[in-house]
Amino acid sequence: MRFGAGMTWSLYHTISGATAQNTVMNYMFGTYLPTTEWTVAAHPSASATKRILNRTKNSILYAQPAWKLYYWADWTTANQLKLYNDYTYTTTPGDLATATTQTNTYTLNPNASSWKFWVSSANSKAQLITRGKHIIWFDAGVTDVHASYDASWNGSTFNGSTALFPTTYNFSAFAGHCSLPGQAATASNFSRLNPVIGTGSNFGSPVEDIIYKGFPVGYSTSSATVAVPQMYAFYVPGNDIALHRSSAMSNSNGDIGLGPGTTVLYEGEYWLRCSGDMTKNGYMLNFGPTEPDFT
Repeated sequence: MRFGAGMTWSLYHTISGATAQNTVMNYMFGTYLPTTEWTVAAHPSASATKRILNRTKNSILYAQPAWKLYYWADWTTANQLKLYNDYTYTTTPGDLATATTQTNTYTLNPNASSWKFWVSSANSKAQLITRGKHIIWFDAGVTDVHASYDASWNGSTFNGSTALFPTTYNFSAFAGHCSLPGQAATASNFSRLNPVIGTGSNFGSPVEDIIYKGFPVGYSTSSATVAVPQMYAFYVPGNDIALHRSSAMSNSNGDIGLGPGTTVLYEGEYWLRCSGDMTKNGYMLNFGPTEPDFT
C-alpha cells in the first residue's frame, strides 16, 4: 500500500528569508491563514504586530454543538510569535485580547531560509509553514474533536471550552499545548497532544519501527509535562499525514522528536519527517514523487 497516494502537500507561496518579520506575519495572518480555517481581525489595541483570530470545531463529546476557539497573536518581539488562548472578554469575544495564562511560543528564526507556505490536497483546513526543514507552524486542520464546549462562558477567567494550538519544530507534540476539556484556562490545565499508538511498557522491548496510516491523538492527563496521552482528542486520517513510530521509543507513548526535520523517501514518495532524530517518533508529511525544495 502506498500511504497518501494522490494526497500531497504543495507549495502555495514563498517569501525570502531576508524579508522583515512584520511583512511575513502580515502575510501569514492576513492572507494565508484565512484561506484555511481561521478568521483573523485587527487587535483591539490596533497594534500592527497583534491580531485576534478564531476557528470553529465540532465537538463530539456528549453531542455538544460546534464551538469557536478564540485566540490572539503577538509578534512584537523579534523572532518570536506568541499565540494566546483568548478566554476573557467584556461584551463580545475578542474585544480584550489580553489574557496571557495559556500561550504557545513559535520561534521564527531557526535558520535564514525562505518562508514557505504549503497547502494540502487532502484537507483545505490544514496548515504548514516551513523555513528550511524546520516546521514553524503545523496544524492538521481536523474538524471533529473530542473536546468541551462551555455554553455558560461569559468572558470570565473560566472558559471550559477546549483550546487547541498548532505545533512547531521545538514542541515534542503533534499538536501544541492546549487547555484540557472542561477545565479552567490555567497553566496547570495545559496539556500537550500526542499520538496514541499503543507503545506502552506492556508491549515490551524492542518494538519494530512502524509507519501508521491514520492515528488517534490524545490529551495528557494533567499538564504539559506528561508525555503519555490518556484521553482521546481526535483522529488524523492517513491521507498526506503519517506517523513513524520509532523502535527506540518502545516504552513511551507518542512523544514526538524535535526539529529540524529530514526528507524521507518512502515507497517512491518524498515525505518531510518533523524530526531528523530517528530514535524519536515523528509525524511525516507527503509531498509526492518529486523531492520538494525547502531552501
